[in-house]
Amino acid sequence: MAGMDGSLWSVKGGNKRVVEKLLEKSKAHLIPEYVVQIIRNNDSYTLLTNFKKKATYDYVVFAAPLAENQKVPITFSNMPLALNKVGKYHQTVSTLVIGDMKRTTFSTISDDLLPITIISNNENEFFNSISNVEGVNETGSLNVWKIFSQQPLSNNQIDYLFENVSDVKVVDWLAYPHYSVPTESQSFHIADRLYHINAIEWTASAMEMSCIGAKNVALLIKKHFNSKELNETTKWSHVEL
Repeated sequence: MAGMDGSLWSVKGGNKRVVEKLLEKSKAHLIPEYVVQIIRNNDSYTLLTNFKKKATYDYVVFAAPLAENQKVPITFSNMPLALNKVGKYHQTVSTLVIGDMKRTTFSTISDDLLPITIISNNENEFFNSISNVEGVNETGSLNVWKIFSQQPLSNNQIDYLFENVSDVKVVDWLAYPHYSVPTESQSFHIADRLYHINAIEWTASAMEMSCIGAKNVALLIKKHFNSKELNETTKWSHVEL
């Protein structure tokens, strides 16, 4: 199960720090708005945001899920072909609890076994896994727990697992595609000058895979741009002759 191996790397301050540093290094201008519509022009695209602002670009890189249950739907207009949304994303709920494991529920687990990870393969169980959580470069505290589940936990379910609870945080998100067999690969190239990084998620979903998808898209744009420049140069050289 992804994220359950204790030897995995952690980022101090959370994985969001990776994106923040990438944005800082790129010196890109971040517009804190949602794109709700992408309109295709002849050789460009106009983007409309949820604040009704517009901007036109030569190339557009779509770095978000294109799925049936995506949280921020985007309308594509004037496209040469209809864009079919592929499948659904899998809901994962992460619940962080500060408290003690309830001994009446986990009577077979002794203090000698802590820290511990519990994984359930019972489809009728309301949680998928429970594990201790420690901050980066922090040791000693074993009363912070992360629970993965398919649905948000009720107060009764949390009380069934833990006691002396002092805080609860819940993150409910569409974590990765709902895979099926056979899996149909998706294209990075949606239309001329329009690219989709998240197409790679239908092969495998992780931050590292998104980096691979981003590099592929960057190379595709470079190839298209260089080809366009070459065609322009060839055209003008013919005119001069």
